[in-house]
Amino acid sequence: MEYLVGYFDVLNMHVDGMNDEVGAGIAEAFLKPLHFTASRHPKLRLEVFADSLVTGCEPAMVGELLTAVCELYRTWCTDYILVKGSVVLGEVDAVSGSFEKILLEKLQKIKMHRLSGPAVIEAFSLAEASAPGMWCLVSPRIGELIRQQHPAFLSEMVPAALNWIDPENIESYEHLFREMLTRQELYLEKLEPHIHATLRFFEQCREKRRI
Repeated sequence: MEYLVGYFDVLNMHVDGMNDEVGAGIAEAFLKPLHFTASRHPKLRLEVFADSLVTGCEPAMVGELLTAVCELYRTWCTDYILVKGSVVLGEVDAVSGSFEKILLEKLQKIKMHRLSGPAVIEAFSLAEASAPGMWCLVSPRIGELIRQQHPAFLSEMVPAALNWIDPENIESYEHLFREMLTRQELYLEKLEPHIHATLRFFEQCREKRRI
């Protein structure tokens, strides 16, 4: 069946030399907003891992999925969590029945569903191929659907990506990411290419608003 599928990977968790305590703190900051997402968007199918998230829904729910992804990105970055991800439109072979995982106390009541099929593989591959930065890339098929129904969610980047920032708060995001560059945490120092790339994206968005 045809499905929208999103895959999101925590860049912070790929830093070498990070101790267990820091890693646990990053995982908790990544997982924390997912309880809110599950409560606010109960029809989305989620499977949460310690360092990544897979979500999906029927194509008719594209607006709700995009809204949820933007909410997550905005929350993650305020906790210094950098994520790369993607959203695709494709075929899934199966959606499992609901189950629970014990990843964090707040997540124990979240009903999760496992997605399997070509669209999941496509979403993973697209996210992994992304350039440095806190991006959510979109495949050509889903990009066309967004352009027709929800154009405000689509940036003018090449390749196409979700415009997840709140346009009224671009300056606040820029301040937050510049602050990341001044902090001494090992994992943030090693994420500098992603931070600089995201700052360039904010600058492009700010310039677009002036036109």
